[in-house]
Amino acid sequence: MGEIVDGVDMRAEVGLLNRNIMIKSEMEASCYGQNHCDIFNYDTFGGHIKIQRHFKSFHMSGVELTVLGQQVLGSYPVRFHLAGDMDHKGGSDPPTYLENLSIHHCFSRCVTVHGTNGLLIKDVVGYDTLGHWFFLEDDVEQRNTLYHNLGLLTKPGTTLPSDRDEATCLRIRSNVFGKYRPVPSTDCMMLESGIFFTGFLLDIPKAQFQKARLS
Repeated sequence: MGEIVDGVDMRAEVGLLNRNIMIKSEMEASCYGQNHCDIFNYDTFGGHIKIQRHFKSFHMSGVELTVLGQQVLGSYPVRFHLAGDMDHKGGSDPPTYLENLSIHHCFSRCVTVHGTNGLLIKDVVGYDTLGHWFFLEDDVEQRNTLYHNLGLLTKPGTTLPSDRDEATCLRIRSNVFGKYRPVPSTDCMMLESGIFFTGFLLDIPKAQFQKARLS
């Protein structure tokens, strides 16, 4: 192991989790309040970093983020929220980036990009989180580059149907938005059926997909 054997590269990816600068939540000893304590026996209500419109610049490099995020929609370790153009097109010089981060043992995703364009997300190592690691929220985000990132060990969460395994889906399907009732075999099996291993979920609304095909 750790060598090239019969022309096959047997060397493994190695992700370094510790950094000299750490951002860490102060957690309770156990789950409390309205935090799905019937599912989780530990505190999942961590802090989160939200980057919104009208900031002059944002660059984060060489930082360790741990026990962040919440099982609440919109509360992720790092979230760009409706920030618009964050590259030269939007006047950000140098363009906004996340680089050489470690994000581990968190409670909802890793990096979420919502309504934000022109980001560079590079050399981010993620380990042990609930839900998907790298998340483009609305399918309209543009010019974002995700390069040489590593995400390992995703676990089922509650935030979206695609985060849930069958057991979680059955427990909370009475609390979903409006009259929608997820069906475990079709709506809540994304993680069990392969996202744990492949890491990519492409969820394109049918109408948008048909429009793209026609154009």
